[in-house]
Amino acid sequence: MTDTKTIIVRVNPDLHRAARIKSIRTDKSLNEIITEKLAEWVNESEDMTPVTHHPSPTQRRKPVTA
Repeated sequence: MTDTKTIIVRVNPDLHRAARIKSIRTDKSLNEIITEKLAEWVNESEDMTPVTHHPSPTQRRKPVTA
């Protein structure tokens, strides 16, 4: 089990709507997008230990196509 913490992000309704629409179009959850972007931002700092994103087992999975 992945040890995760909860964070609340407050954004204006228009940004939330636009982000949700893009998340649907790209088949990624908002949680996955925010986690990836936050990890990228943290890793930009030269004095920080790199952070790796490990998707939660509950995150939406893309269908496998042969």
